[in-house]
Amino acid sequence: MPGIRLLAPSVAELIAAGEVVERPASIVKELVENSLDAGATRIQVEIKNGGVRYIRVTDDGCGIPFDELPTAFVRHATSKIVAAEDLDAILTLGFRGEALASVAAMCRVEMLSRQPESDMGGRIQIEGGDVLLHERAGCPVGTTIVVRDIFYNTPARMKFLKKDIAEAAQVSHILERLALINPGVSFSYIRDGKRLFTTPGDGLVLSAVRMVLGSDLADGLLPVDFSGDGIGVSGFITMSNRGRPTRAMQYFYINGRTVQSRLLTGALEEAYRQRLVGGRFPGCVLNLTIQPGAVDVNVHPAKTEVRFSDERRVYNALYSACKETLTPPAARPAPAMSPFALGDFDYSDKQQALSGLPPLKGRMAPAAFSPDGRDRPSSAPASDRRPVSGPAARPTQPAARPDDSPAHLILRDDTGLRPPPERPPIAAIDSPPPEDGTPELPPVEQPATTAQDSPPDFRVIGELFGTYILTESGEDFYLIDKHAAHERYLYNRLLDSTEGIERQTLLTPLTVHLPKSDYAAAVASAEEFAAMGLVFDDFGEGTLLLREVPMLLATGDPVAAVAEMAAAVSAYRRDITPSYVAGLLASVACRTAVMAGDRSSEGELAFIAGLVLGGEATHCPHGRPTSRRFSRREIERMFGRLT
Repeated sequence: MPGIRLLAPSVAELIAAGEVVERPASIVKELVENSLDAGATRIQVEIKNGGVRYIRVTDDGCGIPFDELPTAFVRHATSKIVAAEDLDAILTLGFRGEALASVAAMCRVEMLSRQPESDMGGRIQIEGGDVLLHERAGCPVGTTIVVRDIFYNTPARMKFLKKDIAEAAQVSHILERLALINPGVSFSYIRDGKRLFTTPGDGLVLSAVRMVLGSDLADGLLPVDFSGDGIGVSGFITMSNRGRPTRAMQYFYINGRTVQSRLLTGALEEAYRQRLVGGRFPGCVLNLTIQPGAVDVNVHPAKTEVRFSDERRVYNALYSACKETLTPPAARPAPAMSPFALGDFDYSDKQQALSGLPPLKGRMAPAAFSPDGRDRPSSAPASDRRPVSGPAARPTQPAARPDDSPAHLILRDDTGLRPPPERPPIAAIDSPPPEDGTPELPPVEQPATTAQDSPPDFRVIGELFGTYILTESGEDFYLIDKHAAHERYLYNRLLDSTEGIERQTLLTPLTVHLPKSDYAAAVASAEEFAAMGLVFDDFGEGTLLLREVPMLLATGDPVAAVAEMAAAVSAYRRDITPSYVAGLLASVACRTAVMAGDRSSEGELAFIAGLVLGGEATHCPHGRPTSRRFSRREIERMFGRLT
């Protein structure tokens, strides 16, 4: 075994830099946080090739003095802390003094910076940690830093980077998080010469949400404004009927710092328990204001993980804030213990009490929001809070049907699946709507059945809860899940489309607003979407124009289908494979099938029962059984008729 010796400084720098710089998104995060700490009101980020070849961050902050430019790239050089005691009261985003040094050790870096009181700025160029140039230069007030060729001197790290689209998606996600918690700063994001979003910088969180995540998500948010036990919770959460297919739309912040925490995720989702269907997740943009000494942000070099001195109090505060917002004022019970499990977390015996601590001021203070997006005093009663917007509630009632033909199961026309009133009618271009204005849908040919595959004789008894079909067949009784069975039938039809899925052209394109990361993923996978019958144009700024939809989805909700599939593609960030396409087709079928709670005609119930009893729909595409069989003997034994 060789003797112990000191590493060469260059090797030590590369090892240390690897803890901070994992990918282009890590660099963007550190540079933008420096701009925010510098008091910038406008920040522009531009990347090329996913940020691997080129990153440029420009701000209008306070700038760096000419003489201090080389010092800024020295490890552990910072202007944000001086003594060890400062670590207990950190309010800046950056403080470790490692970011610029780590970036310079692995990339080619050029920086231009000028302070407002200086007539000239300075330029510095660094490669692999070595200063190549330091000179006076003319430049606008603020700082511009250009990073090129990430990991050019560490090719072993380069091979672990993903494709450009995946790295760009990570950069987008980082910028989305930073833009949402800093609504007073105007962010501009350019990728490969195309501007993806620009926030107004008007100080309203809802404005930033609308520009970054899309108006569809912004229109389904509820404002949160809670304070208790020295912890403030402010921001927005999604309505209980606006569940998301993934957790990608959950944005948590501690004192304005973006964090990842299973504790916070658990508290949020516990508040939505029994409010969301399985496989759906709530979305949020929530900032927790906590006394700095009660949270440790110095856990990880990337500063994305935090540790709380009193996890129980943080959990209870977030759970109570979300639960109160989701519960109508008239239905709110008396305060009770939250479902926090002591065994879930490891606690310190020395926990600090947060009650009675002075409130935080300035940028880190909890914001108060009003339904129209304007700031309001935080003392407003909780009963004044209302959803930001959204469709008004309406009673559920059976939809009128022109006849009992099973064809309605193929192309639904009931109110449960009709597009919202403001949307244009869906019709084929070569088939104008009739005079009464109702779009005429082309008839769907039913599959021919033979004696061999025809279902046995059965009798539909009725419908239970608008969800289950009660059916008698011989000596057996069947309880059938009509949504699951119809979903399997539509899925089989999609898979069997040997000549491609039959599409219908829309008279007027539908507008689909997506979060920027989902939008980029959808544009990159446009061919796969078209193969499933969803044809759209890229309208820019997170917007797609949907021009063609599958015939099966013509009277369903194609906008929601596109949004859900785009979220799935963005979340998984993987290549499109046949099995993955099958999963997306299952999503289309699920969106198109008759929904639980919708009353169906006798003909529709008989059609679905025939699918199940004929063996065509035994399980839905997601694996759930479509029926449960009870024999006559089982039922008679239940009632004591058999001994």
